[in-house]
Amino acid sequence: MMTTRTFLIADSGGTKAAWALVRDGQVIWQRRTPGLPPSFLSDAEIIGLAKSVADQLNTLPEGVYFYGTGCRESHANARMKKLLEYVFPKVPLEVETDILGAARALCGHEEGIACILGTGSNACHCADGKILQNIGGLGFILGDEGSGAALGKTLLAAYLNQELPENLHHALEKDYALHRDEIIDAVYRKPAPNRYLAAFAPFVQQWLEHPYMAALAEQQFRAFFEKSVLKLSAGQSIPVHFTGSIACHFEQLIREIAQKMGLKTGVFLTDPIEGLAAFHR
Repeated sequence: MMTTRTFLIADSGGTKAAWALVRDGQVIWQRRTPGLPPSFLSDAEIIGLAKSVADQLNTLPEGVYFYGTGCRESHANARMKKLLEYVFPKVPLEVETDILGAARALCGHEEGIACILGTGSNACHCADGKILQNIGGLGFILGDEGSGAALGKTLLAAYLNQELPENLHHALEKDYALHRDEIIDAVYRKPAPNRYLAAFAPFVQQWLEHPYMAALAEQQFRAFFEKSVLKLSAGQSIPVHFTGSIACHFEQLIREIAQKMGLKTGVFLTDPIEGLAAFHR
């Protein structure tokens, strides 16, 4: 007779995190919090967000699987694990990268290419729930092509350099009440600049039928494919799957560009939690 076990699974991006209590592969409870990127949050902030979830649980999980952006480097991974162990003492706990979470959610135990296009971007070749090759995930300063932060950064740079068509320039000012000093302050001095930049991605989507905005978005997604997916050894021979808010909001355009570049697109998954629940069954 099989024993039913209950696990807490978290999928944390740069902007938001999904938490789910899972029993026998089924989500029985779910909550959302702001994301927990270790590069941008203090110990107290991470503990506070995790504790806000723990305080709502009626059942103590028998294990915790945390998949998070910024958890690739050993010191960040160890720090996150230590902070979560403080919130969930004496509970077996694993901290993994968000790209491994995406791989397991999108591909399960099958071979495929898993991509994240959200606040940040990343891509990997995976099989049997393990990463075989990973290219990307460098953050919005060194990389993250095709991400919300990259779209916002490109848009704001064009705005500040007076490169936007007049109607787009005025629409952006009207919608966001922009001021140069505030932009510079938010990007270079305030916390979570990646979230600030990604907040402008909806404007790109809203104006996607405008030739200038369509070209801006296409340039970003092409750059993502060229710098990440096509550099994977199996890039053009197996399906490419996607998760993340940007992937889902720009799905049609991404599929069109991928086809032009000889890539076969597969699943577009809004929320990886269901896939992760099935993987950990």
